[in-house]
Amino acid sequence: MRRRSCGLPLVLLLAACSESPFAPTPEAVTCGSDEVPCTFRCTLDCASTTVEMAAACMQSLQGTLDATRTRCDFPDGGRVEFAWPIPPQGSELTARRWSLKIQRDQSTCLAITAQPLPWVAGGLDAVTEVRSAGETYRHELKMASASDGGLTPVPTRVVVDCPDGRRFAGAGAAICADCPGGDCLNLPLVQLDTTWSGSTLDFQLRAGQGITPLFSCR
Repeated sequence: MRRRSCGLPLVLLLAACSESPFAPTPEAVTCGSDEVPCTFRCTLDCASTTVEMAAACMQSLQGTLDATRTRCDFPDGGRVEFAWPIPPQGSELTARRWSLKIQRDQSTCLAITAQPLPWVAGGLDAVTEVRSAGETYRHELKMASASDGGLTPVPTRVVVDCPDGRRFAGAGAAICADCPGGDCLNLPLVQLDTTWSGSTLDFQLRAGQGITPLFSCR
């Protein structure tokens, strides 16, 4: 009696299914999330984009501090609120941390919490956050003392959250590797600059060569 072989057709069927052109392909893994950030590059442009966006909230008129030195009022009805009182005229501002809100039409147009970058203030950590029109830019930079005894600290980690929702991260020597001249001072990060001009305090937002004057207050 001839015996039928049932195994071979089954194997062929399974093989055909596994090679079917209609089989679903696995989804591509994309970067930019908290769990899978994109690689940080010195060409990252979201800092400069943030500075450009801030132009919509700048005050062209000079403001006046109130008695508490926590609010600056402008002739057009706008105002700036500070989390802490403005220091006396001529005070050193290099290492100062800022938290402020620019109000226009009775709503917050721009909110900034800024910590000076390490090579400006001499610290080893810096966090800055800029919020406007429902979008947020945030960077966190950590540095360490130079292992070769040099005076300039070296970055150990950087994380940048861009207004479009993408996250970028880098660690170690790779952080500054593709910056012009390999110089970490060229990192594409947002800075809040504050300077005294006589009795007037000027605020501007900067990223590289891009600058947006925010307001002046006296």
